[in-house]
Amino acid sequence: MTILEEFEPLFNSEKYYFITDLWGGRAGARSFHLTAYALHELLYNKKFRGFFIREIHSTIYSSLWQDFKDRFEEYETIHGEHPHIQISDNKNGENYAKNTITGATIVTKGFKAGSKTQTANLKSLAGATHLYIEEAEETEYLAFNKVRLSLRKKGVQIKIVRAFNPPYKEHWIWKDYDFVKVEKHELISLILSISSDTREQIEALVNLPDNHVELLRAVPKNDYHLSINTNYGNNYYNLNAQAINDMEAMKYSDFQLYCVTILGLISSGSERSVYKNWQRITLSEFEQLHGNQLYALDFGDRVPNALLELKFDGEWLYINEMLYVPGNQEPILDAFKRIGVRKDIVIVADSASPNEITKIRAAGYLIRAVSKGHDANVSAIKAIRESKVKYVGHNLHDEYIGYKYEENKTGELLKDEVPKKGNDHLMDGIKYGKIGERYAVGMSTK
Repeated sequence: MTILEEFEPLFNSEKYYFITDLWGGRAGARSFHLTAYALHELLYNKKFRGFFIREIHSTIYSSLWQDFKDRFEEYETIHGEHPHIQISDNKNGENYAKNTITGATIVTKGFKAGSKTQTANLKSLAGATHLYIEEAEETEYLAFNKVRLSLRKKGVQIKIVRAFNPPYKEHWIWKDYDFVKVEKHELISLILSISSDTREQIEALVNLPDNHVELLRAVPKNDYHLSINTNYGNNYYNLNAQAINDMEAMKYSDFQLYCVTILGLISSGSERSVYKNWQRITLSEFEQLHGNQLYALDFGDRVPNALLELKFDGEWLYINEMLYVPGNQEPILDAFKRIGVRKDIVIVADSASPNEITKIRAAGYLIRAVSKGHDANVSAIKAIRESKVKYVGHNLHDEYIGYKYEENKTGELLKDEVPKKGNDHLMDGIKYGKIGERYAVGMSTK
């Protein structure tokens, strides 16, 4: 087996690294070197007790375990048979490899046994010397941290090797890193280092307005943390021409996706944002703005009741956060009285809470329920994205910044879907308001 130069510290460094991360762009040879390193330890480390881990154990056999068997076959092709290495071939459960001379072992485990099961029993990992975690970005932080804290074998240098594609910057895996912004000239140089295109072509591509995206590099915070970042350029001579051409072509069809999935850079998350270029203003500025008005309400109990005042003025949408308090902390009618909700302005509300709507209507408020259907939500989001927006509110600002589209495992944005659920109570209210815009009327201020 030939080891790429970039991965030499994984095999031969005299310095001890508790965590080694293998990450970057597509075809960067991470799985190859992760399994090659595991085989190296199985052959030559007498104290080795290794574990291959993925989020879902049932996915290991066709990926990580098959790669490991391939590494062993390649090793035997070069060095001859090694009958003292036993390797299982269980398609439906745990697999193991054992060095019958030294007793060194490697076993497969999953944070979960299957996609619909609870967390697996990982008590056996307490005796591990090496953990190899593939697609670590799919692992939940609590599960990883629990395993990390359980490693307590004495007399050995415990190592965790993680392989992953770079997730967005808010992901937990970057807790151990500092970010460095990639400047435009650095991006151009990086693309040129692996592309056959001319500098003039690359500069023109990077300077296109649609390609102005903030990208980041990551640098480990701690000395015990080794980071190896690669992309297909490091592995160029092991790839076929068609694969290289496909990856090269992506920079012209989807530049942002190319930078993350091919170059192995980190997205600042801005391209995943549902809304962009909103203007934050003060309450006094909001009160001076005119437009057809309504209130928008997203119900909550343990999560906030979220109420907003919206003003529609042509292409402009003005938004004021009025209420953000869980219903179990303050009854909603008490909250309405406290903040001065007017009874001559329509409240557009979440249709999933008919009892609450009935109670509010009985108290004399004008309230209308609107659809929460997928098509209505998608249409409302599209219309809001096309609006110019000014807004007021601390919680509203936090939700605006964190309101993102989902992405699939290859990093493509699912813009035809409703955004990722989470801290989105005010964002949902704004959608209801847009769906019910027909109820907004011109009103005089108090």
